[in-house]
Amino acid sequence: CGPVEQPAGPVRTCEQVIRYSPSRSLDAVSIRGEWSAFAREPMTRRADGVWEWRKVLEPRVSGYAYRFDLGNDELILDPSTGFTRWVGETEHSRLFTP
Repeated sequence: CGPVEQPAGPVRTCEQVIRYSPSRSLDAVSIRGEWSAFAREPMTRRADGVWEWRKVLEPRVSGYAYRFDLGNDELILDPSTGFTRWVGETEHSRLFTP
């Protein structure tokens, strides 16, 4: 076997990055999505106050929402997208992983 030739051009990745910029300071933000059966996954706060979540996902359309740890279980749609997806009787923001 000889050296493996690398393909030209960008390498495709299915990593998704979702960012949330809150209008007020929050102590914790999590995301819940179909990819994890809506289990809560923590988001990371960047130095600029933006919350970020990264994960490699399989190609598909998924519903997701944010949860703020404010003593309730209210799910918040992503204000940065107008696209939604209904999962059962609940409306979620829509994420497309090509």
